[in-house]
This record gives sequence, C-alpha cells and structure tokens, in this order.
Amino acid sequence: MFYLNEDVFVVSGPVRHAVYNLATGKLYSITDQALDVLKRLKATDDTGQVPELSEGEALTQRFLEMERIYPPALCRKPEGHEAPGDTPDLGMDFAWLEVTDRCNLKCLHCYEEANDGISGRIMAWEDYLHVIAQLKAGGIKKIQFIGGEPMMHPRLRDMITLARPDFEFVEVFTNATLISGEWASFFKEFDIRIAASVYSYDAAEHDKVTGVSGAHALTARGLALLKEKAVPFRTATVCMDGVRMGEKQGDLFSLEGKQDPVRLVGRASLKLLNKDLIARKIVTRTGWFSRPLHKGSVQGAMKRHNCFGTKLYIAADLEVYPCVMERRFSHGNLVGHTLRELLQADILEMTKDRIEGCRDCEYRYACFDCRPDSMGRGRFDKPWYCAYDPTTGLWDDSLADKLLAQKEEMH
Repeated sequence: MFYLNEDVFVVSGPVRHAVYNLATGKLYSITDQALDVLKRLKATDDTGQVPELSEGEALTQRFLEMERIYPPALCRKPEGHEAPGDTPDLGMDFAWLEVTDRCNLKCLHCYEEANDGISGRIMAWEDYLHVIAQLKAGGIKKIQFIGGEPMMHPRLRDMITLARPDFEFVEVFTNATLISGEWASFFKEFDIRIAASVYSYDAAEHDKVTGVSGAHALTARGLALLKEKAVPFRTATVCMDGVRMGEKQGDLFSLEGKQDPVRLVGRASLKLLNKDLIARKIVTRTGWFSRPLHKGSVQGAMKRHNCFGTKLYIAADLEVYPCVMERRFSHGNLVGHTLRELLQADILEMTKDRIEGCRDCEYRYACFDCRPDSMGRGRFDKPWYCAYDPTTGLWDDSLADKLLAQKEEMH
C-alpha cells in the first residue's frame, strides 16, 4: 500500500491493484502497467525529474489526472486507532444485552438458538448492575435489550428504569407477542424504542417461520398497542426460501426497505436460501463494488473490524462476545472483571489483513466482513459469498450455481 495523498491510496494485489479515491468515492482496478506509472510519477515528487512515458503510459497518466488520482499532495498516512487502554473510553458505541435466552417462539433460523420459555438462562440482577456499571464506565451510549425474548425476563421493567437515565438510546428487540397496554405505556413513559421481528404480512407465512400458530396475530396486536401509545417502533425482517412476504394490509407496519437474506449462523443453513437470495449475498464487481466508497468506513476497516471494533454483545451468563450472532470469538467473562480488562485487541482489530483469502486482496478495505455469516467455515476463512479470487484477478460468475448445487446435495 502507498498513499498519494490523504484521500487517495493504492493497495496492491497479487495480479491486479486498486486505487481508493475517498474524495470522489470511486474504486478503480488497475493493471501492473498503471501501477508502475503511478509509482514513477510519485517518485517525481521526490526527485523533480519528469519520467519518460510511452504513448500508452501517457494515456494512463491523463486518465489518472482526469480522475483526480494524480498529481498527489503528499502527506503522511493517517494514524491508527489508539488502544482501548489509552483512551478515555473503550472506543465502543453500542452494546447488545441478552437478559435471557428463553423464548416463547421457535424460529427456524434463530441466530441465538434460543431455549424454550421454561428452561434457559436469565441474567441475575446483581450481574445486571455490574454490566450497566461497566457500560457506563466504558462510555457506551447506546444499548439494546435482546433475548431470546427479553420480555420474558421478570425484571425487565426494573432493568430499563435503572438504565434509562445513563444512555442516550435504549431499544428492546422483541417478537412483540407479549406487549400489553401496560407495557406500551411503560415504553412511552421511558422513551424506549422497539424493534420487532416480523417475517411476512401473511399470518400463515409468519407463523411458519416462528413455529407457533397465532404468533402473527399476537405480534400485530402488540404493534397496534405501540402505535396507539405513539411508541416509536421499527420492523426487522429477513428473507428466506419458501417464505412469502405477502401483500401489505393497512398501515400498521411496513416490511419495505432493507430486507436482507438470512445469515447462515445458528439454526440457519444454506437450505433457507434460494438462487435469488444467494445471488443477492454474493460479492460481485457489479454489486458491492459498484457502490460509492464511504470514507469513514474504509478508514475504519483499515484499523478495526467493521462490527467487532465498535460493538459488544453481553450474554445472560456475562460472557462478552463481539457480535450478537458470533460465539466463536469471546473477550472473556465479565464476572469479577471490568470491560477494560477483558477487551482483546486481536478481536477489535480483526481487519481483512488477518482473513485467509482476503489479506492479499486489493479490495479488502472496501468490503464489509460479516464474520458470523460463515456457513460452518473456520473463524479466519474467506467469506463463502465472495466471488473474487485475488490470486487470479478473476470473478467467479458461476458461484451462485455452485452454491445452489451444494444446497440440493443437502436434501
């Protein structure tokens, strides 16, 4: 890698290379010849001697100038992220709090692999007090109560009442089946936001996912009570093979907008994806890399993991994980410890530079990494949904068909 200026840098791959222009949001794939021209032009800034360029190299130079890649305004590389121990806070901005892993539904794709409503864990009150104290001390301002089904915790109201003054954003992620008029009034009083999992407008389709007949009706009733009390809520959904979204009826809730294919973690497997959903997940040159670069995201991806570096998930037994869907990595258990003692730099700073099959890829800082969405692969393996091979510089346009064939073999 080398910088041309603060907003333009080059990342070399085995056979091709990428120019990141954060000023314009553009990402370019360039050949060895173009890279050589860039290096020679960059050397000019140090020697003052104008390099001799062939006709083809001169065309490359004009392209670089036209796209505002060159000439550069040289500056030093931006500094890396400070270690958590050297900063006033932990550098984290969000935490999931799993207050219980008990649930009254049996969703076929559950990332949590939640237990039933009788067995399973609930976070003890004394443990909860320790968790809240650590989050406050760490400067974390946004929290979300999750499960299982968080509303199955017998002291959820007390938990929210205690935490609310110290956090600027508090949300409860729920299936909404247990929301009563009393709960809706409580959420309104304490300015709590709600995220509700809904899988279809059609009751039968939704219930097929949850594994409980009548779940859709209970969820709709809960959302109606929230709307009546003017409690802000959003719906969260994932797309799965064999589950129809149905037709919207009324204005109670909307499933439009971002509808991600299910992540293959927990109970979810390739069986829940069809060809269209597989194609939507695959990283292609006309998909992910056709989007404009976001300066903050790229610079962040060079220093910390895009999720692990800013988020925490604290389970009901106080085990601290980097993500609500990730159990293969753990910072340790919070019992008898502080967050500052536990947080591991090798998890926070797990950039693509450490991922097998990605560490040499020229696109690695422009590519989002969902480590939990692994489909059973190793912790440091290349994502299964990436169609690019940096060792050849080629894209596998048949990856969707190969994965579909793999799915058929599972039946």
